[in-house]
Parts: sequence; C-alpha cells; structure tokens
Amino acid sequence: MVPRQRAALVCLLAAGLLAGVGCTDDAPSTAPPATPNAASLAVAAGKPRPRGPYVSNLQLPSTYIQLTPSDEYTPYTVTVTNPGPKDYQLIYLRGELQSPSFPPVSVSAFLAYCPNPNGVLPRGADCTMSNGITTGWYNLTPGPATFTVKLLQKQADGSMKVLDSKAVDVVLVQ
Repeated sequence: MVPRQRAALVCLLAAGLLAGVGCTDDAPSTAPPATPNAASLAVAAGKPRPRGPYVSNLQLPSTYIQLTPSDEYTPYTVTVTNPGPKDYQLIYLRGELQSPSFPPVSVSAFLAYCPNPNGVLPRGADCTMSNGITTGWYNLTPGPATFTVKLLQKQADGSMKVLDSKAVDVVLVQ
C-alpha cells in the first residue's frame, strides 16, 4: 500500500472512532423526572372529567311487551341525569324495539320535560319522565327483543346526536 493511501485510511478510521466516541454521553440528565410527584397525582385523581347527561335508569312494569293495537301502549319510566355544570338544550328521548330478525323500529319519541316540556335538562338534575311503547304500527313478531331508550340532542343542522342509551331485554307477546 502506498503511504499516502495508508495515511488516508488511518485518518478515516480515526475520524470514525472519534465520531462514535463523540456521540456517547455519560453525563447525568438535567431534564425533570418523567413521572409526576404524588401531589400532582392526587390533584388529577380528585378532579374527574365532567360527564354529560346520561340515562341513569329505565323501568318497565314487566319484561313482557304486549303487541297491541295502534291505540294502546306499554308504559315505561326513564330517568336522565345531568351531572355537569351546564344546562343541555333540545333534548329528546326515543325508544326503539329490535328483535333478532328485524332492524330496530322507533316505538316512542318525546321532547324531554324536566319539569317543563321544553327539552331542557337543567344542570345537576335527575329527571324522571314517563312515556309509552306503541307497537301497533309495526309488523313485529312475538319472541325475544331489546328495548332501547336513546338520549338525543338536536344539532344546529337538524341532525340528532346520541348522547347516551340504555337497553333492557324484553319479550314481545301477542
């Protein structure tokens, strides 16, 4: 090998070693610790994220729903809770029945009344409302089904946003 090439090779190896050595850092970190202290965790745990309105209870007089003529209904009671710091406007409730072989059908719908029928859920309120399941308009068949109450809020564009729902298993009977 020519001395010039050997010198170039030695310089290249030395530069590589120096670059590798220069990239290692054994100095202690000056960054704050990655885990928060106990006081921060206690504050975060004591401050839960506020929850919006939800269906806290759904009661039917029986798990059997009579398939009735169009002028009769099965009553139910629903309780909606608004634990948050603000009132919710334009609140509706819709009841749906779904049997295994059919898509869900709307069997009740109403504007929330708490206590006034204006669709407002006041902050910090538990509102208990009653309505009825009307099955006479649909070709439902006897057997197992699910009754679901959906808590809806009407949006500015006219669409309905589902805020929460609660379902119970029922049996449709003749």
